[in-house]
Amino acid sequence: MWNNEMELALSRSPLELQFLTQKGHVKEENKLRMSQTGQFRIITWGSATITTDLLEKCAKLFSENYGKWGVVGSFPGRPVKLSHSRLRSDYLFNPQTCSLITADTGVDGDVVAHAFVCSFPFLSGYAVWITQLVVRKDMRHKGLATELVARAWKKDALAWGLMSSHPYAVRALESATQRKCDPQLISLYAKVLLKASGIPFFQECKITTTENRSVIRSKFFVDHTEINAILTGLGSEWKLGPLEEGDEFFAFTFKDHFVRTAFFDSDWQKQKVKDLNHGDNNPGKLAGYVAGIGRGATGFTTRSDIGPAKDAGESLPDAPGGPPAKKPKETDDEPEDLNDANFDDFEGYGGSLFSKDPYDKEDEEADEVYYQVDCRQDERRKAYREKKLKEQIDAYRKERPKIQQQFSDLKRQLSAVTEDEWAAIPEVGDSRNKAKRNPRAEKYTAVSDSLIASAMSFGQISSVLDQDVQSGIASTTSGFRSTVGGMKTPGLATPAGTRTSTDLDLQKIGQARKGIMDIRLKGVSDSVTGQTVVNPQSYLTDLQSINPANGIDVSDVKKARSLFKSIRDSNPNHPPAWIASANLESAVGKMQAARNLIMEGCEKNQDSEELWLTAVRLHPPDQAKLIVSNAVNHLPTSVPIWLAAAGLETELKLKKKVLRKGLARVPKSVKLWKAAIDLETDEEEAKKLLTRAVECCSSSTDLWLALARLETYENARKVLNKARENIPTDRQIWISAAKLEETKGQVEMIEKLMERALISLRANQVEITRKQWFEDAIDAEKSGCPLTANAIIKHVMGVGVEEEDKKTTWLEDAEFFTNQQAFECARSIYGFMLTEFAEKKSVWLEAVVFEKEHGTPESYENLLKKAVEKCPKAEVLWLRYAKARWQQDDVAGARQILSEAFQKNPNSENVWMAAVKLESETNNYEAARKLLTKARTMAPSPRFWLKSARLEWCLEDLAAAEELLKEGIQKYPDFEKFFLMLGQLYEQQKRFDEARKAFTTGTRRCPNSIINWLLLIRFEESQNVAVKARSDLDMARLKNPANELLWLEAIRLEYRAGKKDLAQSILAKALRECENSGILHAEAIYLATKHQRRSVSIQALEKCPESPHVLLAVSKMMWAERKIAKAREWFQRALKMDRDLGDIWAFYYKFEVIQGTSDQQLKVLEDCKLAEPRHGELWQKVSKDIKNWRMTTEQILLTVAASVDIPR
Repeated sequence: MWNNEMELALSRSPLELQFLTQKGHVKEENKLRMSQTGQFRIITWGSATITTDLLEKCAKLFSENYGKWGVVGSFPGRPVKLSHSRLRSDYLFNPQTCSLITADTGVDGDVVAHAFVCSFPFLSGYAVWITQLVVRKDMRHKGLATELVARAWKKDALAWGLMSSHPYAVRALESATQRKCDPQLISLYAKVLLKASGIPFFQECKITTTENRSVIRSKFFVDHTEINAILTGLGSEWKLGPLEEGDEFFAFTFKDHFVRTAFFDSDWQKQKVKDLNHGDNNPGKLAGYVAGIGRGATGFTTRSDIGPAKDAGESLPDAPGGPPAKKPKETDDEPEDLNDANFDDFEGYGGSLFSKDPYDKEDEEADEVYYQVDCRQDERRKAYREKKLKEQIDAYRKERPKIQQQFSDLKRQLSAVTEDEWAAIPEVGDSRNKAKRNPRAEKYTAVSDSLIASAMSFGQISSVLDQDVQSGIASTTSGFRSTVGGMKTPGLATPAGTRTSTDLDLQKIGQARKGIMDIRLKGVSDSVTGQTVVNPQSYLTDLQSINPANGIDVSDVKKARSLFKSIRDSNPNHPPAWIASANLESAVGKMQAARNLIMEGCEKNQDSEELWLTAVRLHPPDQAKLIVSNAVNHLPTSVPIWLAAAGLETELKLKKKVLRKGLARVPKSVKLWKAAIDLETDEEEAKKLLTRAVECCSSSTDLWLALARLETYENARKVLNKARENIPTDRQIWISAAKLEETKGQVEMIEKLMERALISLRANQVEITRKQWFEDAIDAEKSGCPLTANAIIKHVMGVGVEEEDKKTTWLEDAEFFTNQQAFECARSIYGFMLTEFAEKKSVWLEAVVFEKEHGTPESYENLLKKAVEKCPKAEVLWLRYAKARWQQDDVAGARQILSEAFQKNPNSENVWMAAVKLESETNNYEAARKLLTKARTMAPSPRFWLKSARLEWCLEDLAAAEELLKEGIQKYPDFEKFFLMLGQLYEQQKRFDEARKAFTTGTRRCPNSIINWLLLIRFEESQNVAVKARSDLDMARLKNPANELLWLEAIRLEYRAGKKDLAQSILAKALRECENSGILHAEAIYLATKHQRRSVSIQALEKCPESPHVLLAVSKMMWAERKIAKAREWFQRALKMDRDLGDIWAFYYKFEVIQGTSDQQLKVLEDCKLAEPRHGELWQKVSKDIKNWRMTTEQILLTVAASVDIPR
């Protein structure tokens, strides 16, 4: 493993090597990490790098290898499957904390094992949870699961765990973390771990933990036959207990230090360290003794005497002579000790919460019990702890001995000192402390006025030069006299030349300095030697891009440098070591050292291409040319070196010359040929080069196609034929030939070429991949060859598609082409589908919708004509056909189409309504009345009575409208809209009692009609009967519980009454009952204060991310905050979610009127007319008004947009 990690380290940049110190491998956050484990490749993927293709491989691995459903499962006996979207939503729910670890058999190989990992805060640190672990069946028992868990294992975490129904997964966890799963320990933190993880699908699970069992109720009813057999074989070795249907094992291991801190008191260890370090158990030591005190010496202590750091709780003896500390008042809180030494990772800061409480007998008994428990715990492995602690202290003293031990050999020599010699040692005397014992009296002297004045002017800046400086008498650079305000020092002040003019212009001096600096910068920027070039235009940008050496830890650089040196010394023929060493020196700014290292490496490894290229990169251009010349001599067939040599040349002629020499040495290099061809500006020269290139590199498709593009039509056909002979397995040659024929108008050849292409490719064992061919079709359409694209789709769309999946697959293909803006390709798909499914109404409808959005009116109408011929019973197609003809101002044609629709669909309610609408929209009211009368007789339906009454109401015949509504109520007493219209009709006529009766009757007949209740409540409010409105609202909520519209009306009712606090209270209740209601969360955003809106909107988006009401509210919030670009983005996002909500269109149009351009306003208007919205509170308030019954979509949009307020 170390060799693999070392190879990986040498391939990294030097800046990354600063992490290569403690863990033995390179750590890259949110990036790809690879290493080799036997025949498998282990990769760690951050959330941002996980693609859909990778998740599809993981979903396939899960579905084929996880297991089967049990007897009570969703599909008993069938494999358990998960889609890639489910994996992303459930297992990658947080991009910051979730990741994926996979094992595969190599690049583009199959994924044979994977593990989804989630890291989350836990207590004072964090924990790691493997949310899914799957290994392919034929790859099990090879240590793959343990390797994946080990990759997820981070030693600085407090806990590691997984939830699995397989015992071997638990064993893999124990093996990787080198710890055992203890159910008793798991039970202490199970609920904390589950809640802290934040994993959505685990939060509702129930955990069961006892002394010999740890399981979680996941309700994942998989087959446990194999699992029970394994558990039986394990017997008493298994500690997590049996497994029931719907349960999984809840397995966790914990960090040893964390467990010790949680369960053992470390005071005993601290005391032992104190005793051993400071010798408190030495009976011969006297308290307060200081050696040499009798002869005037004072004690001193060095850091070697102190030893390991003491616990903060230990204190020194009180110093004599000091005043006693002031006793705090009993009412004051005791000061807290917030030092780091008093902080414990598990328990926090030390101290007592109840220090002021009286200490009674019960407290004494409790302390005695705790003391006995502590003593019992201290007895555990006591001998081992004492032995280990003593060994640690002995090892520390060997490494850092005390001063007494360091001078012990010298002290032994004192035994030879005689009494006379000892007496001759001079006394220290009083010289040391004499100044302190006999201080001299302080003397005070008055300060001169000049010193005070100079101090006052210190630091001030004057724009006027000193007169002496201007005249040349006193120079500020001579050092003899200073003109800066401060204390004047004596010196020479001799005249220095004649006096100059005192009229000195400082502005001109500044301009002159600026001009001189510009000249110098231009001079430097004109340098072309490659060594001192400065670009004044991008100077600051270049400074920002510089990676300063100060950002690298010096200790890391030293470690990396010593590491690379040892590798170079042990294996001087290893080029990556030399490259990494040079890169390291370059990164820290030592370019010369880097160049010396890389050149030494080139001398010892003259056949290493990477070394020579790195040497060229690190040297200036002049030296690099000499190096690359030497490299070419040693490696004359190296293509990258020849390309580097060409890149060093500045003249086009020299570049061509170098590449020609390279082609003479390496004539089969496609890269060299392409580089040489790219340099040619003459088409004839390029053609000659390409002709020679295809002779030397006959297997390069790009060269053949490039030559064909330069040739004439006849020669291009010959070139492509030769290319097919040399490369029979490349589809691009066939597609290019089809494009060539299309450009020359040879339409009949396109189909033949595509047929021959598929036959030839299949004969050469080439796999036909639909996705690749579809991408080629898109390229063909965008290059102006729609017939080629059509031919590709026609021959490839059926490849690999089962008969029962054709419709679904082809509709998805059409949607793919539409999203890629390849409308001709999508039209081809629909065309072939209409041939295959000629009588499928859904297919015709999809094609018609596509043609309306992306086609012309003529093509749309022609397609509708074919559709009604093939599907005459499809009413929606007839209605679209009639509407299209009517929008072309052909009313007679629309009538004719509806007449044919009547013949094919007699007594069709929708056709009747369309005919009535056509006559009423064209002001033919009598014909509309006759049609409605006939419809009520021939095809009785409540809609006909409602439409008849509305027509009479619009024509202001209120009596006829009332009569029709009463007839409708008699025939259809449970049709809610009759009561709505009748009540509104009475309200318009100011017949309020009858209106109240109509609304009340409607709520009784149709108690589940929310709109009836709302109109009754608003009617009572308009009559100033708020009490009755609240009563009706309570009754409505009682009969229709958890209805978001009724809750919304209750909130607004109180808000309109001025009771904002009550409205907020009702809103909180509503959100508890309807927590996923988008319209209520939007109202919460509207009612929140400016400071609360952002947090409320975030919560709303978390609960209802796809609600158009919430998205509209966020858009208005962004608009109010003047974030124009974000507001426009949120408006567009809301429209994508629901284009039928007219309120979004109104606010968006008003936004563009104020903040956008005329083109943006026109685009919103045209899109709204195309969408034809029908819903929305503000929209329907205008569109449903009887006065506006003739308004078009554009007029309604302008009216609503004018009425809405700008968000504040």
